[in-house]
Amino acid sequence: MKPQFVCATQPLALLLSRDSFLCFDGDDFGLYYPWRGIDSDQFNEKNIDEDFKSYLSSKGAFVVPPIQEQRRLIRIFLENVYPLYPVAERNIMNDIRTIPIMLLNAIFLSAIRLDTSEDRSNIRSRSNEFYERCKLLELVETNKITLIQSYLLLSIHEEGMEGATSSKEYITKACNLCGELAITNMGGSNGVSKNHENKDTELSSFKKVHYQKRTLTRLFWVSFCCDRLVSATSGREMYYNPADLMVDRVELEDFDDGENQKYDFAIFNSWCSVCKLIDRIQSSLYRPPQNRTLTDHILETDLLNWHIENEFQVEERFKNSLKIYHAYAFILYLRCKVDSISLIVGGSELNNIEEGTTGRHMSLIHNYSTLIVDLIESNKFIHHVLIVHAILHVIALIQLESKMHFEGSHGLYCKIMMGRSVKILENFKDYWWFAGAALRLCRVVISPEFFKSDNNT
Repeated sequence: MKPQFVCATQPLALLLSRDSFLCFDGDDFGLYYPWRGIDSDQFNEKNIDEDFKSYLSSKGAFVVPPIQEQRRLIRIFLENVYPLYPVAERNIMNDIRTIPIMLLNAIFLSAIRLDTSEDRSNIRSRSNEFYERCKLLELVETNKITLIQSYLLLSIHEEGMEGATSSKEYITKACNLCGELAITNMGGSNGVSKNHENKDTELSSFKKVHYQKRTLTRLFWVSFCCDRLVSATSGREMYYNPADLMVDRVELEDFDDGENQKYDFAIFNSWCSVCKLIDRIQSSLYRPPQNRTLTDHILETDLLNWHIENEFQVEERFKNSLKIYHAYAFILYLRCKVDSISLIVGGSELNNIEEGTTGRHMSLIHNYSTLIVDLIESNKFIHHVLIVHAILHVIALIQLESKMHFEGSHGLYCKIMMGRSVKILENFKDYWWFAGAALRLCRVVISPEFFKSDNNT
């Protein structure tokens, strides 16, 4: 009995597909595509209308930095961003000329914030330069894999009031293309069991464009992680429904052979595990009540037991960033466990945090809030806006607790932690628009007394 999927309801699936998996928009992927046309050729400057090409050139679409800067930014990307966003091959530095120009600019965009040679006051304008160039190149790029890779990296860029909306749109586009190319049901492709699949299998198009299956598996899981993260940070719906997916879990063999293989896998697998926890948190606590997962009784236990996979393979800086992301997920869970009423009712428990549910949850909030602040203060993490969201959750929970007017150690904790958290926003405002905007809001809605501790910490 061959596996069936929702696309098997398309009548041509029965006629054309080998196992009822059908992709109708896979011209550059080659998966059961029933018709092809000359209009979907790969991007080539020669195929662009001359007038349109002149317009793009006048806007600087085809401009690239000097080769020394290109190499520096790609190296920064590989060292700092790639382990969390392994959207391309590890060896892209070997021949930069073969990298599609849109993907190249998306890589530059994701790396520029971590470029220590760049003037700090110039980072956001340089980011915007690469971002605008990618938007122009998107108009002429037809390779859908290149678009997925670029969209996922573009989603990191959240600048201005529309930043979160743009990030959500790019991730949605990437997820939509994953569905169009049948990457979302690749786990059952050709009826081959997972145990006999070859991660090096090349899925090629009629144009001889080759993509290794392991690359496509990574692309899906990066898009899944991005989908869950942007849903949590923007408060919007999740795109993927797990019930509709048939994708193998990411494994060591999905990463390029070489000295970085175990390192990349350990980091991404841990990152993915945090995103899966965020998925469970949202499904059980943040969906409309009638649609929530009510049977996830071990979620808190799994959050407490989370650990970095193959920790000995991971550098300290990535260990710390993963710990921040996990702490963010835990705070996301805990903020649903306390409110003004529970704090008032359980107020006596807070003097002895070992007693009662409210006291236990407040103890966890304090522990993980302190962990977030300590790790951010001692390390420079700026490659993902999730850091800003983590510190803002800390601030929001401190603000809630401070309204209870607790005396003694609780009041001192609130003042010190608020001062340290605001200082972090101050340090991030040149890197993230959201940090600067949140800082201005905090100075309006938070009591001025909390800012007096800035110079005492």
